[in-house]
Amino acid sequence: MKKFFIWSGLIVFLLILLIWFGTPWMLSLSTADYDGEISVNGITTPVDITFDARGIPQVWAANDADLYFSLGYLHASERLFQMELVRRLSKGELSALFGAAALGTDKWQRTVGFARKAEEDIRELPPAERDILQAYCAGINAWKNSKTILPPEFFIHQL
Repeated sequence: MKKFFIWSGLIVFLLILLIWFGTPWMLSLSTADYDGEISVNGITTPVDITFDARGIPQVWAANDADLYFSLGYLHASERLFQMELVRRLSKGELSALFGAAALGTDKWQRTVGFARKAEEDIRELPPAERDILQAYCAGINAWKNSKTILPPEFFIHQL
């Protein structure tokens, strides 16, 4: 019986250590990188992103495509879940995450038709403006694809 308590205590202690040190490490895999250099496919020239003392970013790029790509990458690294919620809100798809509580909002959003109007408007955009949006979206997707683990908010809603 004494061995059972010793082994049980050791297992509980090891689990606590694993959670204590493993959780910050796991979370670090899903968050933005603020230091160093990052090599990303999709940009044509080096882009500098600096953060001031308050954490406000400044993006320096040689061309518009790289600027908007980097902006999308940066936004995704900081706000991916918020972006996903706004996307679902505009399309009337919040109830897929929050169930019946969001059904009224989804019905209203689909009635108002923001997503439908956006689909119509995008076809009428001049090519230069469409290129900006495509570069921005490519940056978002590049960040998402660079992470092995998405931010924890994407898993919390499943609990």
